[in-house]
Amino acid sequence: MRMKSECRFCRDASSDRQLREGLSLSALGYGLFASLVLTLLAHLPVLLHMRTSFLGLTTLGDQAVFAWNLWWVHKALSDPAASLWFCDYIYHPGGVSLANHTLMPLHSFWLSMLMPKLGVTLCVNLLTLLSTWLTCLAVYLLSIEVGATPFAAIASMVVFGLSSFRAVELSGGHINVAMLEGVAFQALFILRLLKFGGYANAIAFAVSLLYICWTEKMGLLFAVMLDLALIIIHREYLKSAFQRALLPIALAMAIAKVGILPVIWLTVSNPMPFPKEPSLIRDATWFLRWLTGKVTFEQARAAVRGSWGSAGAESADLFNFVGIQTRNPFVAHAEGDPTQPQMPPRVFPGYVAMCTLFASLIFVGGFFKRSKGWLVAFLCFAIFCLGPLLRIGGKLLPLPLPYALIHYIPLLNQMRAPFRFGSLTSLCMALLIGMALSELHKSLKGAPPSRLIGARLNSIVCIVLCLLMLGESLSWWWRLHPMSVGMPPVIKQLASEVDDFALLEIPLGRWGGIASVGSTAPESLIYQCVHGKRLIGGVVSRATIEKVMELLNEPLFATLIALQEGRADLSNVNFDRKVALETAQRLRIRCVIVHRGWLNSPAHMALLRWLPLKLRYRDRHIAVYDVDYR
Repeated sequence: MRMKSECRFCRDASSDRQLREGLSLSALGYGLFASLVLTLLAHLPVLLHMRTSFLGLTTLGDQAVFAWNLWWVHKALSDPAASLWFCDYIYHPGGVSLANHTLMPLHSFWLSMLMPKLGVTLCVNLLTLLSTWLTCLAVYLLSIEVGATPFAAIASMVVFGLSSFRAVELSGGHINVAMLEGVAFQALFILRLLKFGGYANAIAFAVSLLYICWTEKMGLLFAVMLDLALIIIHREYLKSAFQRALLPIALAMAIAKVGILPVIWLTVSNPMPFPKEPSLIRDATWFLRWLTGKVTFEQARAAVRGSWGSAGAESADLFNFVGIQTRNPFVAHAEGDPTQPQMPPRVFPGYVAMCTLFASLIFVGGFFKRSKGWLVAFLCFAIFCLGPLLRIGGKLLPLPLPYALIHYIPLLNQMRAPFRFGSLTSLCMALLIGMALSELHKSLKGAPPSRLIGARLNSIVCIVLCLLMLGESLSWWWRLHPMSVGMPPVIKQLASEVDDFALLEIPLGRWGGIASVGSTAPESLIYQCVHGKRLIGGVVSRATIEKVMELLNEPLFATLIALQEGRADLSNVNFDRKVALETAQRLRIRCVIVHRGWLNSPAHMALLRWLPLKLRYRDRHIAVYDVDYR
């Protein structure tokens, strides 16, 4: 009599009948439930602080920018005088274009409707939770599509949805980069489109691509590269796909093209400047000079560094793949300095996952043949993570890598952070783990001394491995903690004042990703989401150099920035109080806010000396002054 002790949940989900009929309701239910549980576990540190804190490490990063996005989209939709792609409430009085800003229009639209009731902090946290849940669900479905069992696909959820890559990116507030659900979903639907055709799969694929474009344009590059890998791996479906799915594929391309055109126009209309134009001939010449001994490696590296932008400084070290943080020799001013910044191992797939993969390759017969396509894809994306030059243990080696060629290809040369290919390495690893556990489950079915013991053993081994992967992933996520965004009562008081005026803040600066002047406090943008007044400074992810330099045209602001940066001494600065007052009055500056860390700084003392300020509010976080024009 046949033993029925094998777990139904662990059975193979890749039979022809199931693939053609679609995913069973029970398997889909398992995925929905497991992805929800994993999402709540990963975000456990912030669940009780959703309205008051962001998920992070030590200081606010880009969380403030994405919170500000929601406020500005809401204002642009509700105020006829405001524009979605141009903001005159930061960088006052000139304003700034948001055409190349990381605005995430799709999510900003629907969340801006909820923001007045829920608040920006809760909305950003809900977006993070939603992204993790969808990412886990997408890779679960994709893993089953390539042949994993539902249980093995849950391990894929852990490896990709709770990857160290996503945890590290969220720690810096890069919500847009951590939103990988679109990349996984479009891979799922293009695979189903190749296999079965159908207009439903075509439309789902096109919608997934548009989701990526209107969330994070960088994800489109990842999607295209992943699709190329997927088509090569599953090339056996190409002939039949063109026979029965030509019209659905054409429909998908047409829908995607129409939706992508506005994104392309916004990018072209506001191009992002680079320090130097990339030149293959020039850089190859320096490389040949080094090979022939005419220049040293350091001289050649310094000469071509501008072509790569910040790619060298944001490349992974080979040791990062085994979880070791390494110092970055591309940071020229910090070489030999013990405080030199380290590169966190964003590309680290996890020790349990690596051991499971290696064990399956060695001991499970036939696994290598089945998985070699995804193994090659994993290695290719891992090489891209390493950037333009090979780095091992913090030591830079004179070995050019394929990534160096990317910065000579138009549009692709805007990819400034090679380590972000870690998103694709973690996805490939997740699919490999799903296949490995499925094969491991099959290989243990006949384990002695009986089929009953073998059936029990395979389930126990898979469960233990999955739990170990979960524990290792949570060790990354639980390093994150709630970062409180305190809202002083004076900010709400400013919101109640209906007049249109501007605020001058210390620190004063304009941060624009490409070029910056001074420094800014990220809390400034969070406060603006409440008070809604204009800011002299501001933060935007992509600001042109002209906008940054505009600040220096005002002598008052140029002097304040010089004091902030230590380029001037307050005792030697003799500024005309009349000019300061005229500047403040012309720009309608009614209040001055001094943030924590800058209280009693030279810039703070200078303002007290040059402007007639009256203290309105002070605590350990900020001091707020009214400008008395009487």
